[in-house]
Amino acid sequence: APSKASELSDIFRASSERAIASWLPGGELEVNELGQFFASFESSEVSGFLLGKPAQIRFTSIAASWSFSDGGQGNSFQVVRSFSEKGSYQAQARIQVQIDYKYESQPWVVAAHTASINSNLVLRSIRAMAICA
Repeated sequence: APSKASELSDIFRASSERAIASWLPGGELEVNELGQFFASFESSEVSGFLLGKPAQIRFTSIAASWSFSDGGQGNSFQVVRSFSEKGSYQAQARIQVQIDYKYESQPWVVAAHTASINSNLVLRSIRAMAICA
């Protein structure tokens, strides 16, 4: 009997673009300074296999959420936030992707499935605010 892994690989085989996380202003932030975190995913259409048959498969981003190592969350492709304590923090975006497909000479089947794709980790250092005397 075929294993679950071989059954799944026979159902759907295609690769999407990567989800990318970035931030501004770059460098370090100071405590309570606002930083902007951006998530991006380039929509793409690729050739792949679905149920063992060649198919065109389209990946389109539909939503983004963020997780920060201090427990913070965000639900947008762009999140603006600050950190209240100095230290090192990680941020990662999760992109929700709609998957459409079509077989040769057939119309697109839209929103056939959704999947989540994790971005790279963004590492930030937060330094104590400079005090001017």
